[in-house]
Amino acid sequence: MSFYAHNLDQVRSVPMIDVHYWPTPNGHKITLMLEETRLAYRLHAVNIGKGDQFLPDFLAISPNNRIPAIVDHAPDDGGAPLSVFESGAILSYLSRKTGRFGGDTPRQRIAVEEWLFWQVGGLGPMAGQNHHFSSYAPEKIPYAIDRYVKETTRLYGVMDRRLSATAFLAGDAVSIADFAAYPWILPEGQGQDMTLFPSLARWHAAIAARPATRRAYALTQSVRSGDVLFATADDRNALFAQAGLRDDGADATDFVIRGARVEDAAMLPDVERSAANAFRGVVDPAIGDLSWIADDTVMSADDHRLAIIGGQTWVAVDEHDRPHAFLSASLHDTYLHIHEISVATRFQRRGVGRALLTRAATAAAEQGLKALTLTTFRTVPFNAPYYARLGFVEIPRPECPPWLDEILNEEVARGLPSTSRCAMILRL
Repeated sequence: MSFYAHNLDQVRSVPMIDVHYWPTPNGHKITLMLEETRLAYRLHAVNIGKGDQFLPDFLAISPNNRIPAIVDHAPDDGGAPLSVFESGAILSYLSRKTGRFGGDTPRQRIAVEEWLFWQVGGLGPMAGQNHHFSSYAPEKIPYAIDRYVKETTRLYGVMDRRLSATAFLAGDAVSIADFAAYPWILPEGQGQDMTLFPSLARWHAAIAARPATRRAYALTQSVRSGDVLFATADDRNALFAQAGLRDDGADATDFVIRGARVEDAAMLPDVERSAANAFRGVVDPAIGDLSWIADDTVMSADDHRLAIIGGQTWVAVDEHDRPHAFLSASLHDTYLHIHEISVATRFQRRGVGRALLTRAATAAAEQGLKALTLTTFRTVPFNAPYYARLGFVEIPRPECPPWLDEILNEEVARGLPSTSRCAMILRL
């Protein structure tokens, strides 16, 4: 069991939480929570492959010889250091300590506890058995593999149904229940097809896009390779900088999604022009070079004003409340159709598009709509393939509702070959 720090003398006087950790789903739960709350902590790597979990020092704080476990050197009661084992208990403890992610009302707290206990009693153990019999058991036992793959499928279905009605597992706000469940959604290793669970896919993308999630998972390679891990704020910044992340309280990926206001309209054409630069140098098999899109016309400010008044436009804003991305949509029957989603160049590759889609999906569900739809380039990597990863599926042309078919016809009339464009749907 190893403890990595740059300068122990520098940190001994700072109240900290020691985290005994290995980068497994249960370990990720705790670093997710700690990164969300920005509590000071230091990592003790417990190499479970080498048997560190059976060492006496670790068993003293985790008698079930399982990671994770924590020791809080500044408990709220002011007493001696307090150890906590079991991931669900640790999440609950940290939630109470910080007053965050545990629900703000009695009903919200009950919902958080329900889904947290559902994860620790169901999703984790069943997915763990799935991993064991599918990948690690010395003998392949078809009955066991089939049993646990099917049970994982059932549990994915439980989450998908829940998330078709709520943005997060416990309701409208992210909580420790989400931090507990997210690391266990590993479809490729669990024999699952995420296209069957669009609401789960939407949620999974939203959690993945959070800056704290990216920071938590950036620890994985460092702890496995034995590199220095952080113990102070300076150590933390140095480590995360290697992964292109920041941890200075103003993460480069921080942004806020809100409903668009009429005064935003004048800025949105420039956002779309900036976003269109992504097409420079992109080649479509049926059309050729798509660089012309970067210089094509965009929605006018007047068009944006009308769309904003219609109430189906959202923007991503920076700390100055200035929009750097938007999603503009309109209602068609029981569908919310996305006409345009644009992210300015400097805001790209930070999960902003996913966050906008999540907000649109949540709004559509609240309005009782069936699905999100959009049209896009079939082969451009940041178009249809990107949306497919978020749970969208292509609609065969004969199955398009008339209004969506007309949109595709209008695109063809503007010179876009039908073989290049497709309609996609995310069912809610």
